[in-house]
Amino acid sequence: MSNLIATDLQKQEVDSGLVELFILDLPDHLAESDNSRLYFHAGTDEDLSNITFRDNYSSTISGSTQFHARTYVALPASLEGISIDSEGASARPTITIANAATLFRNSLESNGGFTNKDLINCRVTKRTTLKKHLASGSANVAPVEFPVSIYIIDRVSSEDSIFVQFELTTPYDLETITLPRRVVIGKYCTWEYQGFEEDGLKKRGACSWRRNSSLGTGLTAYFDEQDRPLVPASMFHTGAASTTKYSTYAAGTTYTVNDYVFIGTRYWLSLMDNNVGNNPPDSKGIWEEAKVWAEWAVNSTYVVGALVRHAPIGHTLDANTSLDATIWKCRLAHTSATTNKPVNRSSFWVRGDICGKELGSCAIRYGAQRAKVGTLEFAPSGEEDSSVSLPFGAFPGTDRFK
Repeated sequence: MSNLIATDLQKQEVDSGLVELFILDLPDHLAESDNSRLYFHAGTDEDLSNITFRDNYSSTISGSTQFHARTYVALPASLEGISIDSEGASARPTITIANAATLFRNSLESNGGFTNKDLINCRVTKRTTLKKHLASGSANVAPVEFPVSIYIIDRVSSEDSIFVQFELTTPYDLETITLPRRVVIGKYCTWEYQGFEEDGLKKRGACSWRRNSSLGTGLTAYFDEQDRPLVPASMFHTGAASTTKYSTYAAGTTYTVNDYVFIGTRYWLSLMDNNVGNNPPDSKGIWEEAKVWAEWAVNSTYVVGALVRHAPIGHTLDANTSLDATIWKCRLAHTSATTNKPVNRSSFWVRGDICGKELGSCAIRYGAQRAKVGTLEFAPSGEEDSSVSLPFGAFPGTDRFK
C-alpha cells in the first residue's frame, strides 16, 4: 500500500471517496495488446463517466516507457465475499456485473466476440484507490493505490438478462490445477503453435515453426488442424497441367506425389506415384484433400469457411509481400472492409493455419518439399523428406523403453 494512502487513512476524516477499478484479461491475453484486456469501474458517486488511472507497472508504448494511463469505462459491478482467513478453505468471492445483455456483452463482442463461459480461467484484477488520486502524479512514478487483488474466474454462477455473476478463486486454489503444472500427454504436443518468437518478442512455448510457415527453401507450407495442405486457388485452371498450374482430375492420367487435381470445388493432393484410376473422393490414403485460399481484399464477399491470406495482427507489411502473412478462415459471412480485416480476436475470422498437435503435424511441416521445384512456392509435395530431423518437441517419446 502506498505511503500516501496510509497517510490519508490516518487522518480524522478521509476527504475522498474510494474507487474500485477492475481489469479483466480476455482469453487471448497473452497477445499483450490493449484490446486483450477490458478496463472498467463500478462508478463514482453515481457518476458513470469514464475515468483514467495509470498502470501500476511501467511499459513501453509508442516508444515511451512510463506508467501509462488507462481509460476505465463505467460498468456497474460489485465484488463481494472477500475475506482473508488463516484457517479453512480460501474464500470464493463473486463479481456481479449488471446489464449483461447490453454493456458487458457489447464490451466483450467489441474485443473479439467472447461469451461469458469463454471467460472461465481468465484473470480479474481489482485495484482500489481514492478518487483524488485517479489522475494525479507523474507518469514516471507508480500510481497511489491500495494493494492489488488478483482472482481467477472459476465458473459462471448465475446469468440472466439483468446480470451475470462469476465465482472467483485465488490463483493457487483452482480445483483443476495440479502440480507440477505441466501435464505431459503422449499423443498430443503441449506447446503453443509457433510460440517461440525469433524476433525478441515474448516467448510462449518452444515450437520453433516459423510464423510465416516458410522452410527457408522457397517453400511456404500451410496446413489446417486436420493436417490438410492449404494452397492458393490461383494454381488451378481448366487448361492442361503445367509447371505452374494444375488441372482437373482425369481417370486415365497417371499422377505422382507432386500432383494436385480438382473435381468441381474440391481439391486433392496425390500421396503416391503411379497413381492412376483412383477416384480422389473414394481413395483415402491415396489422395489427401487440400483446401484453397486467396489473398484477402477489400470489398470482397466471403462465405463461412472461405480461406484467405493476410498479415497477422501487429504486423504492418502488406499481406502480398509480408513474410509473416498467414491463413485465416471466415467464421461469419460478410463483405470485407478495412474495419473487419483478418486479425486475432476478430468476430469475422479465425486462424486457418493451425497445428494438429500430433507428431505427424510436425513431420508434414518440417519435412515438407516443393511439389514442383522452381515454381508453386505454396504447394507442398505429397511425399515428406524423411532425412529431415524433427526438432526436440513436447512429446515424451515415440518408442516404449524398458
